[in-house]
Amino acid sequence: MAKESNYSGHDHESASELARCLCDHLYECLPAEFSPRKHSVKNTCAAYVAGRNASLYWLYHYKYHVKVYLYGKYILDDSREIKKLMPPDVLLETRPQLRTNAEISMPCFFVLRTDEQSRSMGPVLRYLSEYRPKSSARSATAADTYWHSPSESADAEVDAAEEGTGTPVLVNKYERNVKNRKSCIKRYKAICSVCGFDFSVAYGEIGEGYIHVHHLTPLSASKGKSRKVDPIRDLRPVCPNCHEMLHRTVPPYTIEKLQEIMAAAKARTD
Repeated sequence: MAKESNYSGHDHESASELARCLCDHLYECLPAEFSPRKHSVKNTCAAYVAGRNASLYWLYHYKYHVKVYLYGKYILDDSREIKKLMPPDVLLETRPQLRTNAEISMPCFFVLRTDEQSRSMGPVLRYLSEYRPKSSARSATAADTYWHSPSESADAEVDAAEEGTGTPVLVNKYERNVKNRKSCIKRYKAICSVCGFDFSVAYGEIGEGYIHVHHLTPLSASKGKSRKVDPIRDLRPVCPNCHEMLHRTVPPYTIEKLQEIMAAAKARTD
C-alpha cells in the first residue's frame, strides 16, 4: 500500500483527534444485534462481527482522514450493491493493482473526511454485516453458517421459540433466536457433539464458551417459513470444522454419520 504524505503511522490512541473521531463514529454505525467488536492491530483498527473469523474492514488513520478497506476477496462482485448504499459524497474505490494477498483480500476502500460522512455509513455496514458473497463456493443451503456470538452466557431457560423467517438479502438469511442457542449450550455445554473438541481446553480463557450451534434439520429446509425449534431436540453444539463438514452434503450429514466418517478416516491412517 502506497504511503501517503500525511499518513500518521499511529495506532488509534496516538492518531490525530479527527482520525480517532472518524474511526469511533464509523464503529458506532455497526448494528448492535451483530455484537460488533473492534480491535487495534499495529497502526490500524479492525471491526468484526461476533462469531465470524474475518473482519468487516481495516481502517488506517491519517492526519486529516481515515481510509477504510473492506475485507473479502469476493467483495468486488458485489461492489455495485455497496455503491448504492454509500453516502453521495463518499466514493467506493478499487485498488489499482491486485497482486499481493492483502490487496486481493481487501480490494475496495473508501475515504472518510468528516463526521457527517462517518456517521452516515450505517446502511453500508449493515449490508456488510449480513454479507454473503455471490461468488463463494458455499451454497445457499449453507446459510446455517451464519452464526451468533459465541460469547453468550449459558444461563438461559430452556424455552423453544420460532425462528427461520426468510428475509431476502444476497441469499436467504434465516432468522435465529439467541435464546435457543443459549439453551442448547446450557444443556450440552460448549463442547463439539461430533469430535468432543473444547475451545476452553485448547485456548484457555479466550476459548471459553466458543462454539457453533448446528440445526439438525437446516432452517433452509423450511423454505423461509417460520417454525418452532426445540433447542434440546433440534440443536447441537459443534466446532467450526465439524460444522463445515456436516454441511458438505445437502441435506447435511447426521452427527452419527460424520462420526463414522471420522472413525473410518482415522482407521486408514493408523
